[in-house]
Amino acid sequence: MFNYTKTQRDYSPDLVVQLLANIKETGALEGRETIYSEDNAKRFARQINERIKAVGVSPRHKGYGYLAEAIQLLYEGDENYKETIAARHNVTVKKVEDDMQYAIKSAWQNASIDDLLKYYTAPVNRNTGVPTVMEFIHFFYNEIKRDIE
Repeated sequence: MFNYTKTQRDYSPDLVVQLLANIKETGALEGRETIYSEDNAKRFARQINERIKAVGVSPRHKGYGYLAEAIQLLYEGDENYKETIAARHNVTVKKVEDDMQYAIKSAWQNASIDDLLKYYTAPVNRNTGVPTVMEFIHFFYNEIKRDIE
């Protein structure tokens, strides 16, 4: 680990740039990519909560936690997120789906239309007026992933 401060006698911006170039050339940072992915994972998790709250999904609903967990699991590569959540919480997949849909439906009934239009820009089924669980999860997963990366 190298620390340079501007108050050092031999400090110069060129010295720091040269050091970084040498590190890159030698591959000394190989295997350290997980540091950056961990930072992305933390930012991703924070963004999940901020964004689903912005559309009015209440943390008081069980479905809120399931939605956040599903989006996070999808980010981690788990395509069977509903089954994973059901197993973790010792409930059925149907219960997970129902709780998530209830949280979404409640948000769409109670949130301001301006917030919904601002924070959920995907098309919504005209008959129901509410996104499905899969649409909701994939919308926020894609939006957050695009912004993080």
